[in-house]
Order: sequence, then structure tokens, then C-alpha cells
Amino acid sequence: MPFKLRLSVSNLHTNDATAVLARFISSVKAKYSVAVDEMPAGTADMAGATISIPFADRESLRIDYNIFAAEFEVEHPEEENPYFKLESA
Repeated sequence: MPFKLRLSVSNLHTNDATAVLARFISSVKAKYSVAVDEMPAGTADMAGATISIPFADRESLRIDYNIFAAEFEVEHPEEENPYFKLESA
């Protein structure tokens, strides 16, 4: 049975939040069986998306999202306090 997750990113000033989420989703599609229920949408500084994954992969995807967020912060120091959130949908 699929497990739904809501991804969001906010507080961006120089990067497009929709593009950031789309990049993450594209990166995990090769690793997991991901269905995009709601495409990344929002504004330049904040966006959200909803995906479904197999229940067994939910914790691994959470780890991947945390790593992605940490790497983003290192790659984009101009973003002072980006906020990445992942929650059950």
C-alpha cells in the first residue's frame, strides 16, 4: 500500500522553490517507486508537493530528504535559512 508524503521548502530568496522540489523528486525516482500525486507548485520562495512511495521506503526517503536539504544548504550559502519539511500526507 502506498504511503503519502508532503514535501515542502520555504524561505528561499535566490533559488526557485518549485525547481528545488522537482530536482529532489527526480533524484529519488531512480531509487524508489515514487508516484507524484501533486506536482511541485507554489511561488519562487515556497513550494509543496505530495508523493506516494511504498510504505517500507518511507524512512529511507526521509533520510534522503534530510541529506538533500543539508547538501542544498552547503551548495547555496546565499540562502540564509531555507526550511525543508517532510510530513505524512
